[in-house]
Amino acid sequence: MSCSVPSPRRPMLAALLLGATVVLGGCGVESEPLVTVFSPGSGSITVAPQCWSPDAVVSEEDCERTSNLGRLQVQPGATIGVNVDPAIAELGWVPTVDGRRLVAQNLDQTYYRFALSESDFAEAPGSALEVYAVDDEQNTRGLWVLQLTRR
Repeated sequence: MSCSVPSPRRPMLAALLLGATVVLGGCGVESEPLVTVFSPGSGSITVAPQCWSPDAVVSEEDCERTSNLGRLQVQPGATIGVNVDPAIAELGWVPTVDGRRLVAQNLDQTYYRFALSESDFAEAPGSALEVYAVDDEQNTRGLWVLQLTRR
């Protein structure tokens, strides 16, 4: 016959689990938005931001420039796709290669594609792809960087 009196440990354990769920689920920790870059035959790479602030302007000094950049090998002429998190697209974003802006207007979609030609790799073995999150006033709110190298 089973005991009908509840063990004092069960309510305590249930309360702890419920408390942990409320604390962990209710803290609203937002992950940083990611950028994924891919090219057929080369695979893809996902990078975290060098800096990100959806509510405030960031400066170059705010961004942690690292020499350990992600790298993606690309074939000259092949399509390179850039997929950004919806939080970046809502704010607006601009892709650049070696400081050269690839679009005239800020993008508000989550996807953009382009190709690099042979001449883009003529002077250097790789090119820096930078994705800037920018607001309507062209203030930088985030930066993602990776290296595109010739395959």
